[in-house]
Amino acid sequence: DADLARNPYIFGQNAVMPSLDFKFSRNDELTILFYVYNAGLDQAGKPNLAVDYNFYHRAGETEKFFNKTPTLELNANTLPPAFDVKAGHQLNGGQGLPLASFEPGEYRAEIKIVDKVAGKTRTESVRFTVTP
Repeated sequence: DADLARNPYIFGQNAVMPSLDFKFSRNDELTILFYVYNAGLDQAGKPNLAVDYNFYHRAGETEKFFNKTPTLELNANTLPPAFDVKAGHQLNGGQGLPLASFEPGEYRAEIKIVDKVAGKTRTESVRFTVTP
């Protein structure tokens, strides 16, 4: 969509230009950004989430685990002390990953969010291609 390409998304102070074809070179950095809505809140009004990013390499019809990043914790210890969902503060997550170690080919990024307060898990995936 040409309009989407002209109007990047805004995440805080960052303007993001989404990829329309999900193709990246090995010189690029893959950046995943998202907002979390309806997270459970503890007694202090803070969420307690664990976010994992797993990457899988596709070869034909099969997929093999490639790598993962350290777990991102979003909780009272990692969020700013004044963070307050009820005051309209938004909970966002993200990960930047240089693609230099990715061989050219097809991949799937799996984002798994565990809400430790609500006892729920949400997993989303996106496919992308790394070119030479």
